[in-house]
Order: sequence, then structure tokens, then C-alpha cells
Amino acid sequence: MRFAYFICVLFVFSWCATAEVAGRIEHATFKGSTPLLLGDLIHFTGGTAERRARLANVELQWPENKMMLTASALQKHARSIDDQLGDDWTTEGYKQVFVKQCWRLSKIELEKKVKRYLYKSFNSEYVRFRNVKFSGNEQDLCLIENPIHFDMEMQNVAVVFERQRVNILIEDRVVLSPVLDVSIEEKVAVTNVAKRRGDRILLSEVSWEWVPTSRVNMNELGNSYNNLIVTRNIKRGGRLKSVNTKIRPDVLKGKWVELSMRSGGISIKGKAKALSDGVIGETIQVVLDGQGQSISAKVVSKGAVVVSN
Repeated sequence: MRFAYFICVLFVFSWCATAEVAGRIEHATFKGSTPLLLGDLIHFTGGTAERRARLANVELQWPENKMMLTASALQKHARSIDDQLGDDWTTEGYKQVFVKQCWRLSKIELEKKVKRYLYKSFNSEYVRFRNVKFSGNEQDLCLIENPIHFDMEMQNVAVVFERQRVNILIEDRVVLSPVLDVSIEEKVAVTNVAKRRGDRILLSEVSWEWVPTSRVNMNELGNSYNNLIVTRNIKRGGRLKSVNTKIRPDVLKGKWVELSMRSGGISIKGKAKALSDGVIGETIQVVLDGQGQSISAKVVSKGAVVVSN
């Protein structure tokens, strides 16, 4: 029993000694030009306390002719001290840490510029941004270049979230990517009367309201509510969405339509039965009168389709 206990303790001790050490760079901040330790930039976890202390107390050399230390340089320092860290050992978090000089980006200027950018990108008739606020650590608004003039962009300008990341650019280079809190309101259509599946939406029955939302999609704003039918029952005051409405079909499933077949300079007209609903511009399957095989045809007008070769 004692022997088994000894083996167990030995195994646990050995595992702790060789357990993987993890590192995370939590802030990209100005560190000044004073002596710097690896532990000032990387938060180490795992392994033993002795290993973590040995790594944290490594004194760093300032990079020559550079304004920052990169994560890859810090990882190289760590691997040179602890030979148990493999060649593929990497840190999480930020990819660079500012060290020698910092130009502070104005929090107020950042918020104003992001708000102007959003209003420029979106139709203010259907969306408004009540508040844009940077609530992170202002020390993270640290640039290695003087931000006298800076631009900004979003990776997907069509969609904005209540927690939105933006890229700060100087001379078309991304130098910072802060996250801002955005209070969004969207103008939505609601029905003034209860609607059942299959009912038409009349514009006289639609009103508009401003509602808070966690995201807004530019491609979904200001949709036309003319020529819609209800696909799911909607209560009075309910929102009109793509999940409960659709465009009223120009061709109805199971109904006969006028069919034109064009091949070169020859045009043949006839009748066909639609196998699905369709709106102008869509391609649907139809069955020719007196035949059982379906073919593809394009809806060109109400009750009419064309087959082209």
C-alpha cells in the first residue's frame, strides 16, 4: 500500500514538473523605456511555481530601431529559458506589446469617429446609433505612430453588433482594433391588425416603430412591404419579418401558366402546370400540358414563364 502511494505521489510530482506552461498577453500597452521583465508582458499559468517564476523574471532586451515587441519575439525568449517549451509553444491574446513610445488615441475622438462612420454607412431613416462608447482600458488605446490623422474600417460593413470591433488605420495600415459598445435602434414594420396565414399585407395596415436591437443588417433595412402575404399567423402589433411573410408569388403552385419556349428564332407557346410558387426572375419547375416530365422555366410576368435553350 505504501509502495503504491509512493508511486502515485511520484507520478503527480513528475506530472506537475512537466505540465505545460501557458502564457497570455493581456494588454497592448505602453511600458516605457525602463528595464522590462518577461512577466510584465506575459501572464504565465500552469507548470510549477518555480518554472513560472524563472520565466517571469527574464529581463528583456529592447528591440533596436523598433517601437514594439511582438508576441513571436516574446515566445522566443520564453523558449530559450525553458527547454521544456516546444518549438510550437505560443502565447494567446495580443500579438504585439508597445514598449518605447506611445501616442495615446483620444477616447472621445475615437467614439465620435466611429459614430460618424456608422451613420455614413447606414441609412439613418431606418437605423440610429444612440450611443457609441469605448468601455475598455484606455491604456490599450496606445499607438506606435502619432494619430494626427487616422481612418477606420469594419471587416463586415453590412452588419453592426452591440459589441463591435473596428480597425484603426494609419496610412492604410491597421494599427489598432478596439471593441466598442454600440446602442442600436432599428425602425421596424408592425401590423396594426391580426393576420392569418395566407392574408395579404396592406400598406394601410402597417406602421413603423423604433425598437432596440443587438444587431442590424444593412441588407434587411427598409424592406418593401408591398405585395406581401403572411406565412405565419401574426398578432396585432407583431413585427413583419422574413420568417412570417414572403413576396406574393407571381406564379402559384399547382396553377396553369402560359409557357413560351424559345429556340433560336422559333417560339412555341403552350400551357404548363407550376410545381412551386415563384416570383418574377425566379426559375421554377413546370410540367407541360399532357406530359409527365418536368422542365425548368423562368417566371417573366404574372402567370407566365419562359423556357430558353
